[in-house]
Amino acid sequence: LYRRTLEAAPDSISISRLKDGCFQQVNQAFSKMTGYSLTESLGKTSFDLNLYNNPLDREHLIKEIREKGEVNGLEVQFRKKDGTVLDTLLSVRTIQFGEEECMIAVASDITELKRAQEEKKKLETQLQHAQKMEAIGTLAGGVAHDFNNLLGIITGNVELALDTVPESNEARFNLDEIRKASWR
Repeated sequence: LYRRTLEAAPDSISISRLKDGCFQQVNQAFSKMTGYSLTESLGKTSFDLNLYNNPLDREHLIKEIREKGEVNGLEVQFRKKDGTVLDTLLSVRTIQFGEEECMIAVASDITELKRAQEEKKKLETQLQHAQKMEAIGTLAGGVAHDFNNLLGIITGNVELALDTVPESNEARFNLDEIRKASWR
């Protein structure tokens, strides 16, 4: 009954000796997750199989187990047999397995969840950038509209002044320059 339960579990489950990390039992989900078969895993340690992407993670895990007796939801990266790195969520408890003090570890693969979170964060950043650009465009459009209104007033008044100033007046040249600049 326990064996069937262990094998039916969707998450990776392993039982290893606390003193040296030697695997005593693993389920099929462990084999599927790591790429190592039952026979390749039993009697080996996580270091023999090069499972920890960061070997210091195991030291941290053992320290937590010794201090608290359990670990819940620790994010750890594992390396599969083919070298692929997985993000996992690891929970561990100490148990007696035969005559040995062991730990039972349950690991859930959260690689796709982490990728989705990173993609969501990236899309949120892009959306914020697009919203900033839209706000700048709206502001620029408003400034251009206001500036155009001012130029309309300047141009209109210059046209009126040109109609009243005779050709011989020196101010006519200046008014003509203002009109050209306003149109530009």
